[in-house]
Amino acid sequence: MKDLVAIVTVRRLLLEMGYVLQPEEIDAHVGPLSLWVAQSRADLDGLTPMAALSEPGGEERARACLMRVIGSTTDSRLISRSAPEA
Repeated sequence: MKDLVAIVTVRRLLLEMGYVLQPEEIDAHVGPLSLWVAQSRADLDGLTPMAALSEPGGEERARACLMRVIGSTTDSRLISRSAPEA
């Protein structure tokens, strides 16, 4: 259950940052996102995002981590920027 809460929180953070998972590719993204929350990250002091979210200030740390991921990737394997409607 803890992993589902972490995934929902990460998805919410992504939406708040203006990023969305592409609906037509939802199967391709859910797997990587569920793995991402369970893998330890050096930028979270070796914690998984799931573990970081359970600590005080964890949501802010996860948000900063996501911003680094978003800023350092040029592909859309995890997330993609939503295009504004014209």
